Amino acid sequence: MRVSPQSSFKRHYRFQYIYGPVFYMLFSLLIIGYVDFLIFYQCRGRGQALWQPVREWVILFVSKAFYVFYIIIAPVYFFEFALGDVLMAFVSMHLLNGLIIALAFQPSHYFTGTTHFQQDSLVSDRGWFRHHLMTTIDISPQSVVLNFLLGGLNAIVAHHLFPTIC
Repeated sequence: MRVSPQSSFKRHYRFQYIYGPVFYMLFSLLIIGYVDFLIFYQCRGRGQALWQPVREWVILFVSKAFYVFYIIIAPVYFFEFALGDVLMAFVSMHLLNGLIIALAFQPSHYFTGTTHFQQDSLVSDRGWFRHHLMTTIDISPQSVVLNFLLGGLNAIVAHHLFPTIC
């Protein structure tokens, strides 16, 4: 996907308005099924494995197992919903989640009011704090609906500046 005006243009980008929303809808499924494990396994910036303590691996796998249990197994086993219906609801939930996140995150980085720097431009040239203030905007931070749906992540600037808070 081409998201910056400075990125080189490729022929297939002219159709990204068609395939882009589909890819973003799959984002949530990708996060829970792959990226969580990838981030946990890799050490950023070095490309080498960072072995986490066994306790952290246990927490990761137990939390994933609990998620699968209460989202898929419990409705089938305890409430006697059909497995196909539960799986359809599970996938639909994640597709809608991905679409909502895309509709909030894309405008916050690519609307008028944000700055697009050259790829060879370093964040250190501007400073980390100033870089984030220049490249992101908040999307309806007073919206009760968006705050509920996104857990406050529509306040993108605050999320970038204070990632452990929101």
